[in-house]
Amino acid sequence: MLSNLYTPLVAFFITVSSFLSALDYEIRDIGTLQTHSSNAIAINNEGQILGWYNIDGSREGKHFFVRDRDGSLLEVPNKENGVGCEVEWRYLTNDGTAYGVFDGNTNFAVLYKWDANNGVVKLGNLPGKEISAINDAGQVLIKSIVENEGGKSIRRPVIWNNGKITKLHGLEGDLGIESDESYGYGMNNNGDVVGQSVVFLSYKNNIYKQLHATMWVDGQPIDLHDKMEKSLETIATAITDQGEVLIGGMILRQDGSLFNIGYGAHCSKMTSKYVCYKDYGIYDVSNRRMIHPGNKNSDPIWFQCTEINSVNDKGEAIAKGKTIYGEDHAMLLVPVKAD
Repeated sequence: MLSNLYTPLVAFFITVSSFLSALDYEIRDIGTLQTHSSNAIAINNEGQILGWYNIDGSREGKHFFVRDRDGSLLEVPNKENGVGCEVEWRYLTNDGTAYGVFDGNTNFAVLYKWDANNGVVKLGNLPGKEISAINDAGQVLIKSIVENEGGKSIRRPVIWNNGKITKLHGLEGDLGIESDESYGYGMNNNGDVVGQSVVFLSYKNNIYKQLHATMWVDGQPIDLHDKMEKSLETIATAITDQGEVLIGGMILRQDGSLFNIGYGAHCSKMTSKYVCYKDYGIYDVSNRRMIHPGNKNSDPIWFQCTEINSVNDKGEAIAKGKTIYGEDHAMLLVPVKAD
């Protein structure tokens, strides 16, 4: 079926605005324009893309694929050995492994993985349904789970690793009382986690709560709130393998310095060199410039680039593009040297 989808890549160049200078991006169809619609879900540092295409717009017409950098596509089955639960593929690691879940159960999700050599493999039940990240080691970060301890509900993020569960305890504040509510939003390939924790603080003989950006290293919580500019609330959403943390519109570096990138509330992904904004574009940290794909182009099939989904360490990004027929199709944005 996929062999019928191979068409010459539709490519065009658009000039995008930035803070300092112009930058050209070559924008390509991922190879699915003959279908009803398509979407790119994730891109890894090898340029492989996880996505899906739909032949006729029906549920049965939806097919997942992994596309290699050379343009070849491998279909990813959504069932183990052709039977059982339907898997929704969501993540792609740098070794080309796709991870997905079946979350039909109200209390937990079932985790699966796929690679070209082993096919679809069931890994086990996760302790929660809200997955925030999966790293190259196969560690799964669950945003939070709720447990009852001593008649009190405690919400914590957890890491699932091949069936082993590590609970991440929240901040204790200046009263020595553990947080009753914390969340994990990002994880790097070292297993370090960032997120947010409610903190109990004492002020004028009263106890009050504050939301602090938090990092967990070796399972131990670190309060990042005081490392930021004065704020009533902070939240950490991403962390690089080098330990740089995205907090709002700031990058907190390992040496404690802050790098202001702005638009923090809209960040969705971060690498060591780029920050991805789901609705705005890509921020090039090295050159301190925002890249906004424009709406005008030279190819008659495309109407506009509507949304950036993800970016890798090379600055290659995946996006949603709308055709003149009103269909949503996956785009690959490849940076090229401007003349």
